[in-house]
Amino acid sequence: MTFPTRSGTQLRNAELAQIHIARAQLGLDEDTYRAVLWTVGRVKSAKDLDWTGRKQLLEHFKAKGWKPAPPKQAKTEKPMKPGQDALVKALWNELHKAGKVRDGSDAALGSWLKRNHWPERPEWLNYKQINQAIEGLKKWLER
Repeated sequence: MTFPTRSGTQLRNAELAQIHIARAQLGLDEDTYRAVLWTVGRVKSAKDLDWTGRKQLLEHFKAKGWKPAPPKQAKTEKPMKPGQDALVKALWNELHKAGKVRDGSDAALGSWLKRNHWPERPEWLNYKQINQAIEGLKKWLER
């Protein structure tokens, strides 16, 4: 299993955000914060800290009582309900039978899905996308 890695810029931005959160939670005024930056990292601004300086500053804040919040869990998407992909295909076939679609093939359905900026196969759609596709096809069929 592979895990997504952060780029250097993303990591830097996340660490700078933690620094500013720690400053706020510790209630440091501007002068005190600038003094800590100079004492710990020999810089006047957190943006000038290198990787080591950011780590040292965060460790300093932890030693002063700051407790970083645990990382938020990524939102998990709801899985599509069983049979929803078959429903998309069935609605597409109904549109073909009604003469509203010239080509009733899976390839044509895939093209329609791609035009709507979704994956080209119904089984690859997430919960939100499959529901949008079903509702779109139903409305098309009603017209």
